[in-house]
Amino acid sequence: REDLLRRQTAKPGAQPMPPNSPASVALTRREDKAERLLVCAMLRLSAVIESVASDDDARQGFSPMWGPVVDGIVAEWQEHGKIDVSRLTQDLAPEIAGEMAALALEGDNFSDVECAKIAADCLAHLRRKHIKARKRDERLGMRAAGEQGDEKAERERMLEWQDLVRKERQLERRKLEPKLTAR
Repeated sequence: REDLLRRQTAKPGAQPMPPNSPASVALTRREDKAERLLVCAMLRLSAVIESVASDDDARQGFSPMWGPVVDGIVAEWQEHGKIDVSRLTQDLAPEIAGEMAALALEGDNFSDVECAKIAADCLAHLRRKHIKARKRDERLGMRAAGEQGDEKAERERMLEWQDLVRKERQLERRKLEPKLTAR
């Protein structure tokens, strides 16, 4: 658990992380859980790194805190064919470096099958998050184009919004499909 790791790694006399620091706020966000779990799975399985590297929609769903971390993991894997957590954490803020080390240890608690399932669920969540944000932007763009009387731009935005709705429905259908389990 996070609080246990913080207590164990806290140095005597060290100041705790301020509650409103960017890292602290991100660590408490609900959406951050999917990103953290996905990073954990990436540190465990190279197949997950391949999936993340090839999924632009999901990569766009990462927060500003975890996006560079994921990009670093992908770059490390593409360059060296393996992940060296100590090399990855050298250029990160101390809070994020600590999180990376904790996630690397946490990944050892999962089997390969569990990691793959976690990664698939997290990628689907991040895809939905990105599509939802793009739909919002397209709606705002349609409204602005309509107010300016630019029918062509409004129509283009409408088509893009409809495409995003289709993608979102496809993701929802996949989410609702019964999962086959190996026995």
